[in-house]
Amino acid sequence: MRAATYFSLSVLILHCSIPGSCFIQVSGIYAGVAALGSIIYTGFDSFVCHFKTCCDDRWIIKNLTGLEADLQRKLHGQHLVQKTVLGHIKGHLRTNNPSKALVLSFHGPTGVGKNFVSRIIAENLYREGLHSKFVHLISATKEFPHEGMVPFYKERLKAWIEGNVTECERSLFIFDEVDKLPTLLLDVIKPYLDYYEHLGGVNYRRAIFLFLSNTGGADIGQIMFEHWQAGKRRETLELSHVENNIMKAAINADNHSNDIFFLYLRFM
Repeated sequence: MRAATYFSLSVLILHCSIPGSCFIQVSGIYAGVAALGSIIYTGFDSFVCHFKTCCDDRWIIKNLTGLEADLQRKLHGQHLVQKTVLGHIKGHLRTNNPSKALVLSFHGPTGVGKNFVSRIIAENLYREGLHSKFVHLISATKEFPHEGMVPFYKERLKAWIEGNVTECERSLFIFDEVDKLPTLLLDVIKPYLDYYEHLGGVNYRRAIFLFLSNTGGADIGQIMFEHWQAGKRRETLELSHVENNIMKAAINADNHSNDIFFLYLRFM
């Protein structure tokens, strides 16, 4: 825009050397040159985004067909996860103005695929997968290890979420080991998951939050064992069979926040 401004001033000086023409022509010339400068700037910005990560469809690919294929091909024995994850992500991304951020809470013991599904989601929604600057992975035990520093962590977490969504509304946040996250930090996250149209001038409703937790792992194992003992096939198990148990386990957890509602998905 600086080059366009200099050019416009040069044109005006040259044009005004003709007697009697300045007053009539200045506004038209300036508007035309300003418009040209805007077009050049927009074109340059678009050109740069071919090489530099930008918050647009070139870098946020939203490959729902690929997501469905990867969940079916790479994820085994998790029929409820396949169906529910795909359905909710499709619904969220196909709406230009969703009513709230998408929140999915993955529960189950270590090694059942919670992180793996998070990776599949990131790889199909973002061109650079987990390496995208718009995908944010945070480990509760690594980032918030000291209980006495919770006030400091609160401010840092708040600034981190707000800064990332300000840069790109289609950000993906992955909170690992959320069952070890202090309650006060969960409360910090809550406003960004609600139905607010804007908070501080920023729209958080297009973001996606994934919460990975070991909470409910023992309950899930017991339900699966009883299901197997009854001679029932794994695929006949419905989300409603285990959801209440997971919710109870989460509510009884030391770090539970009563104000936060998750869509609980169990991994078997």
